[in-house]
Amino acid sequence: MLLHIKKPLGSIILFFQHSDNKIISLLSFGQMKKNIVIICTMYYPEMDAPSSVINKIIREISHEYNFYVITKTNKLPSEYKRKNNIFYIESIRHKIQRRCYSNLRQKRNVFLSQGIITIIGLYKLFLTQFRHPNANAWESKAYYRQLTVLSKQIQIYAIIGVSSEVFCQYGIKKFKEREKNIKWIQFITDPFTENYIYYRYKLFPQKWEKWNLRDEKSFYELCDGAMLTPEMYTRTIVKFPEYASKCKKMHFALQDFSALWKPNKSNSRQVRLIYAGAVYKDIRNPEVMMKTCSSIPDIHLDMYTNLGDSRGECDAILNQYKSDNIRVLPYVPKDQYLDMICNEYDVLVNIGNISDLQAPSKMLDLLSTGRPILNFYFIKDAQYHMIERYPLGMNVHCDDCYDVKLIRRFCYDMRGKRLPFEEVKKLYPEHCIEQQVRIFIDLLSN
Repeated sequence: MLLHIKKPLGSIILFFQHSDNKIISLLSFGQMKKNIVIICTMYYPEMDAPSSVINKIIREISHEYNFYVITKTNKLPSEYKRKNNIFYIESIRHKIQRRCYSNLRQKRNVFLSQGIITIIGLYKLFLTQFRHPNANAWESKAYYRQLTVLSKQIQIYAIIGVSSEVFCQYGIKKFKEREKNIKWIQFITDPFTENYIYYRYKLFPQKWEKWNLRDEKSFYELCDGAMLTPEMYTRTIVKFPEYASKCKKMHFALQDFSALWKPNKSNSRQVRLIYAGAVYKDIRNPEVMMKTCSSIPDIHLDMYTNLGDSRGECDAILNQYKSDNIRVLPYVPKDQYLDMICNEYDVLVNIGNISDLQAPSKMLDLLSTGRPILNFYFIKDAQYHMIERYPLGMNVHCDDCYDVKLIRRFCYDMRGKRLPFEEVKKLYPEHCIEQQVRIFIDLLSN
């Protein structure tokens, strides 16, 4: 049953419920919380960096707004607990892929599942030559359809498109062209026109780049505002100066994890290191980091990065360095990840990348713990400069001239140390959550 009312009511309390998706909203004393829809490629149960950033803001202002999320997941429904305000898009191809990846995780029907994934990959390679921006264009239509369904159930005040991938922006654009009174705020964390993933399998990439640039311009033309990481902000106001007034620079935010902290009771002789996140052969290659750690016999490294993740680009590297001291493990839920980086490991590891348009979202989580950080970098980007300011941090350049003895000494000297969160905030005042929430609310209000 769906009780659908789009106007504020008097002094009553009402619940809205839909039999399929179980939407529940509360109206009380003439007040209606405004409904905001977040669209992002990943949210729950697999949180990527941009969705993790927007989630910090959601937690800060959830008492003022109702938030709904449209996303996709590579997990099967049996592998996570559904939440009432999260809606998942899917296609037949995506359903088949999810089942195959689940089989591989459980080591079931491995040969058949790998064969199906290979066939789907070849089909996508063919499809990419004709689909814009690539073979995953079905996601854009699916986001639009889910927005349309949701708009019939609740009164949408604003839509936030989190641009870890561009498909959500295409879906929102089509919806905005129909529903012009709904606010559209972009949260731009990753490049689109310059992103190599939209060209690497295409013929005539220069023509596709012109098409992408035209579409990107149309996003800024139609949206009501945009939050951009500093790297993307600098690039955007140069590329599209006529829309500079719509753009706001937004730093990724620190988060106070003090409530999660536990006393360090480890009696292990080994120093324990952790890296968690995707790796890519071209832009975030883990080889130097793994080679370094394998050269130090008395440290232990856990890498939470699925084999086969990011199309298996780095599987050979991960398998080459796996040992008793270097483990490659599957991703874990966000809550478990936060507990691990706050309490279970002595040194946190970050691998930078070669893109100067990528913002340091993961680094903010690491800094928020106050724990020692070992940063392997390719270029002197924002993450490098953050570690230069951090008293418990060390930068290591990803070339062949690393100093293993110096890294080992850092790991042992910093073991057990932690910087109070208030001191971290003083080091990075531009990354305090209060400032980011203020920018977010200003864009919603104007």
